[in-house]
Amino acid sequence: MGQNNRRHLRSNFESEVNVGVSGPPVDHRIVDVSTGGIAILAGTEFKPGTKLLIRYAMNNSVEVTVIGSEMVEDDQDFMDYAYRVRTKFVNESLGKIAYDIFISSKGDAG
Repeated sequence: MGQNNRRHLRSNFESEVNVGVSGPPVDHRIVDVSTGGIAILAGTEFKPGTKLLIRYAMNNSVEVTVIGSEMVEDDQDFMDYAYRVRTKFVNESLGKIAYDIFISSKGDAG
């Protein structure tokens, strides 16, 4: 819904990435990815402006800035909830490279 109004079209995605903040990195599930940013599901809320380091595909990493978090239902059967954390790439050029790698790995997996 509403994806046609976005500056960057998003591709649905289901994979895990390692996210580092302060403290040890934790695995989170990607919801979707675009050339502008990544949305992940997290067990904790991240405040807008928080910088995250997302590690993916053979120890590559890309820095993102949180633009928003909202609680969503993660698993209807178990009534699990998580935060959908929307981010944008700090460096758009590196973000486009990360996007290409995510999309190519999605094709390999499916």
